[in-house]
Amino acid sequence: MPPRQRIETAVVKVPRGIGQDRLRIRARGKPVLLTPRTTPSAGNRNSANPMALFEDFLPYLIVKLAHELTQDLILELKREGVNLVRWRILAALASKDGSTISEIGARAMMQQSALSRMLMVMETEGYLTRRLRRTDERWVEVCLTPRGRKQFETLNVVVRRRQDRFLAGFSNEEIKATFSHLERMSHNVRRRPPARGS
Repeated sequence: MPPRQRIETAVVKVPRGIGQDRLRIRARGKPVLLTPRTTPSAGNRNSANPMALFEDFLPYLIVKLAHELTQDLILELKREGVNLVRWRILAALASKDGSTISEIGARAMMQQSALSRMLMVMETEGYLTRRLRRTDERWVEVCLTPRGRKQFETLNVVVRRRQDRFLAGFSNEEIKATFSHLERMSHNVRRRPPARGS
């Protein structure tokens, strides 16, 4: 067997301005591996905590909050024996009965394939009906039945109570300001900037 090599380590200072030290590993004086040693620098305050990059990034915070709220809502609805898709359809029709499938999909933020399947199930169960629009028979309207309306009203109590829970501690003025700010941000997102050169 060849004699065991003696491994030595030495920290080599890189000239100022490079911004990092390097760790050189040598066997019998010959360089074998050269790897950077990560050390936080004054110009990179996020290197010690990668998540700090997102703490002041509003889209990330909004998506994170939306995910947390959705998971919380799924648990609340599960206790009532209802899934999220059914609730969104009920809420969309409660806000505008007689909507088309496309209108429900846009309001409920659902893909049409999943929406169509659930609409058929709910129609079979007697929660909604579909009919041709009287003013234009090219369109099919979806309407809540009394049974569907009753289920929405029951679930709406649960959902509103849940909203009160995560708004606890906010004053009326803060709540109004929050809704106003969210609507303004949504408006700004929808208002696309003009194309370059126009």
